[in-house]
Amino acid sequence: MSEQADRGATPIVLKTIGDDSPAVGSPTIGVATSIQGNYDPGRDQEKARVRITYVLLAMLGLAVFCVLAVGCYLALTCYAAKACSDAKDAFALMSATVALIFTPIVGLVGSAIGFYFGSKSAGG
Repeated sequence: MSEQADRGATPIVLKTIGDDSPAVGSPTIGVATSIQGNYDPGRDQEKARVRITYVLLAMLGLAVFCVLAVGCYLALTCYAAKACSDAKDAFALMSATVALIFTPIVGLVGSAIGFYFGSKSAGG
């Protein structure tokens, strides 16, 4: 043991469960350590709002793209076949589907963007 003390080795301190005096500089399990600086939840909330808004805008963009692609396909099919009876049924089905899908997506996107800009103007 004297050889270790001569070389400058630090002694190992054994802790028992429930000991409330941890060694200086070494955190132990169950002991809360302080965090440098104060936690600001506003920054994390801002990141979450931006992510949700981007996801909703991507969903709206994807829905618009799909509707335009299907509409163009149906229009070209009707034009090439010179008979539009099947295409008229498909257009009716597509318009019902668009009304069913676009209404909630546009409402969600409007709410997310309105809440985002509303919190920006209220917060400064």
